[in-house]
Amino acid sequence: MRRVLGLALLAACGGSGEAHKIVLVSSGTMESSQDSRLMRDLGDALDEMGFAVVHDPENLGDFDADAARARAGLVDAAHAAVVIFEAGKERPGVLPGTHLWAVRATVHMVNERPEFAAPEPYTLEFVREDSSLTGIASDARDTWVNAFAPYIADAAVHSPQLTAVLNGEGETRALLAVTDLKNYEDLIRSRHETATEYAAYCQAEGERLQSFADAEGITCYGNPCGQYAMVGVNADNRPIVQDLSRLPIFTVPPKRKGYWAEPPERLFVIEADRSERDLLRSGNFYGIGTVNQGHAVGAVETFTSEGTSALWGFDTRDGSKKQMVLLGPGQRNGVSDISPDGAFALWCLRDGGMCHVQAGGAPTELPALSWGRFGWAGSELRIIGADRDGGVLLVDPTSGKASPVKAKGRFRAVAGKTDAGLVFVTRDDRGACHLVTADATGKVLADEAMPQCIDDPTLVADGRLVGTAVVTHPDDVPGDAEVVVWEPGMTAPFPLTSGAYREEIVYPSADGKTVFFNRRMDAPTDPRFDTRVYRRAVCEVELPEK
Repeated sequence: MRRVLGLALLAACGGSGEAHKIVLVSSGTMESSQDSRLMRDLGDALDEMGFAVVHDPENLGDFDADAARARAGLVDAAHAAVVIFEAGKERPGVLPGTHLWAVRATVHMVNERPEFAAPEPYTLEFVREDSSLTGIASDARDTWVNAFAPYIADAAVHSPQLTAVLNGEGETRALLAVTDLKNYEDLIRSRHETATEYAAYCQAEGERLQSFADAEGITCYGNPCGQYAMVGVNADNRPIVQDLSRLPIFTVPPKRKGYWAEPPERLFVIEADRSERDLLRSGNFYGIGTVNQGHAVGAVETFTSEGTSALWGFDTRDGSKKQMVLLGPGQRNGVSDISPDGAFALWCLRDGGMCHVQAGGAPTELPALSWGRFGWAGSELRIIGADRDGGVLLVDPTSGKASPVKAKGRFRAVAGKTDAGLVFVTRDDRGACHLVTADATGKVLADEAMPQCIDDPTLVADGRLVGTAVVTHPDDVPGDAEVVVWEPGMTAPFPLTSGAYREEIVYPSADGKTVFFNRRMDAPTDPRFDTRVYRRAVCEVELPEK
């Protein structure tokens, strides 16, 4: 029955192009030498699979499906693969003479018969800081070929014309022409099955995520097969998110382990209508950025064209640069922070390296400090952190003067501020946590033992503390981290979330009405789907009134 249907379909469409023949056409331009090399390599990859490839030397200009079909008709091809090239400077780079270059290639598959639906176009974009786009275009070429050739082959093999011929439904000449392709047919179809299974896996994960969210009365954003990481909240009480997702590539033959492309990483705001507004993009960020509560400037670290790191202070409204620190070769941050007004940058190098503070000029070493964060002690800006023995230390960023704070336990996290002073959390030798308030001199004004330690603690305006803790919701199974709220005097933190997911990286809005957090997805058990990054979605939950 399958063969009869194939013959009937061919007769109805009246297709005349050779079913296994593909004409490759370029559209637009990136960099002429790289354009031509990519098209040549792409043709070689398809030729190796058994396709008859024709290179059209004339650029198509703006993409037009009918014009692509006409190109296919000129060479009796059943398919046209149009590769659209785009490139440009996105912003000045960190180093003089460099820019962030963006290069993008999109492939459209066009069947000679317009009544046959075309697959969705496939786009891969890359960005990098460099003095020209030649380097990034050259480095991206292999990835484009590895991704685009299987996509083109998949679309062609699953077209009505080629499906019929591969099933033996054609003239002898047509059957002989696909002899080499027959050797790759199973691999191409296997690749299609892998891609389909991955899409089904992501859809199932999304449905599971939505099911839990609906049951809990929370809202989640992002692809459950991607990585949306919370960075902070802007002045409009909307989340600032960092996207570190990787895109899987399914090859021919399919790989046993995950293989992926690394598109631009970006900082963006999720608006109330769920749209995403970009603030800053980079080829790679180092770690996850931070925007402390109420701060107009956030911190994020990118890589330069030389592979060194640069600490950015970015405006949370539009992503513009407010501060910049260039680290030396091989130096990597263990922790970094930007003061609320963007005037000061703080960074502490990994592996026991020195902490530094800088305000536009030369950096000042802070030899007593192990790590820390900016915070307000009343109206005074201070760095609060840990000394080399884990004790609490208060540092004046202007003078560099360090003052020990006689608090119980070791410094754990900044929680926020009150009219009285800076609020932070410590942990003593017995494992108990304390909520401590100190003034600008380091004098302890209050110290309350907490019934349970809370990670990512932040003080909201009504005096409650939000964060995560391992607690059990009344309707939940025990053991995983949930978003919690705790008010001094309560015997235990109260969970705001439930379910089997792990919550982390918590930021309340400045108005104290909403808590944004990350919900960690389970790692895929199938190694083909593993991109070796945490799967995270951003969620929000309403903070109940006090």
